[in-house]
Amino acid sequence: MKNNTIKSPKIRLQLKCINFVIPFTEVLKNNNYLFKSLFFTAFFLTLPTGCAEESSDIVPDVPVNVTLQLIHYNLSPASSLVVTNQMVSTLSLGYDNNGIILYQNDVNEFFAYDRTCPYHIEKSIPVVISDNPLMAECPDCHSFYQLWFNGFPTGDGPSKYPLKKYQATYYPGSNSLHIYN
Repeated sequence: MKNNTIKSPKIRLQLKCINFVIPFTEVLKNNNYLFKSLFFTAFFLTLPTGCAEESSDIVPDVPVNVTLQLIHYNLSPASSLVVTNQMVSTLSLGYDNNGIILYQNDVNEFFAYDRTCPYHIEKSIPVVISDNPLMAECPDCHSFYQLWFNGFPTGDGPSKYPLKKYQATYYPGSNSLHIYN
């Protein structure tokens, strides 16, 4: 005698923060309409609260909108530059006027970060470029941040949040970089 088993179809739900499988036959076992209605209602009402993301943007927002003429700076791929408000003729640049760190990842790709250490918002300590131009370091807590990897901390210090990142658009025709949020 052959074993004729019917494999149950499954509902696969993939959301940004969850990924799990529910056996569809478990829900349909009980043909009770009230049971099914309550199950699906409870399930879908818990989705919005179950997917809340923790904000990693610790440094407060400040308006940033500057353009750098890169011909004045000696940048090459895998190099960094501290940009201050005096360099771009603006009253303030970055949170608490700490400035911006500019990192050139590739010939046409740049990343711009606020210099404020996310671990020291109350003290407003600016990070500096470390001996390795791929990294920035907080001189107070000695957290290291990977400039080539979205400003994430390395885990060598107490900071658990990345540096605040700004938009950076490169215009090769004029060799200029627009940094903004």
